[in-house]
Amino acid sequence: MPHPVTNNPKAKRVEFRAPDPSCNPFLAFAAILMAGLDGVTSKIDPGQPQDRDLYELPAEEKKLIKQVPSSLTEVLDALRSRSCISAQG
Repeated sequence: MPHPVTNNPKAKRVEFRAPDPSCNPFLAFAAILMAGLDGVTSKIDPGQPQDRDLYELPAEEKKLIKQVPSSLTEVLDALRSRSCISAQG
């Protein structure tokens, strides 16, 4: 996704990845919104912005960048470790 690079400290970029089309959209978008709000209220550090193609990084550099869960098991473990959905929902 191309994006303009700016030096404005107030400029923000949010990357949104749509869920699987076979999911229930009402539940999926509610979960995405709750996760985003939890990140804001919990002041979760998103890491440094990257201005390079992450798909082209060598494996040793890719290890240094925080990744989101990549399997259903990892997602469920991450959800169990956070109480955002059960506390807010």
